[in-house]
Amino acid sequence: MNMKKLIFFITACCLLYSCNNYMYHDLPQDKIPLLKNNDIVYFQDSTSSKIDTFQLDVRDIWDQTLEGDYFRYIQIYFNKVNPKATFLIFGITSASVDGANFGIENNSSKVIYNYSFKTINLAIHGVTYTNVYVGHDNTILLPDTIPDTVYFTCQYGIIRYEYKDGRVYDLVSK
Repeated sequence: MNMKKLIFFITACCLLYSCNNYMYHDLPQDKIPLLKNNDIVYFQDSTSSKIDTFQLDVRDIWDQTLEGDYFRYIQIYFNKVNPKATFLIFGITSASVDGANFGIENNSSKVIYNYSFKTINLAIHGVTYTNVYVGHDNTILLPDTIPDTVYFTCQYGIIRYEYKDGRVYDLVSK
């Protein structure tokens, strides 16, 4: 009889212990950004050869859900060097279905726009990027200082952005 109680006790302890273990959901290898904190990236206007320079602020966060699971979320802020402004931001998360989302801030005030997404393959300066997320604003509320279309990949970050007036900036180097 004591052996049955001991087996029951050990089984109950194991079950209770397993209830306290948290589940961690990491990003798949092909979604982990190659970008690092303080990297500098350059974009060139396709018509005027003007260069935009950004310094990256990469934040790697583990976020806990109500159920106790942890999801990895990497935010990458593209901080414009001159004039100084937090200009573009995107995030990759293991919690969403497609694994990525996007938003824009301008001069540190959060701006939320109605971006719709699709994925394409895109060639820029002889480099073909696969699974490029295309975020396009569906409203007419965007100011001229904010791009209305942004192209980004999980590993390489933002690779192109476009304005309503037709200006296109492509990634030239990091």
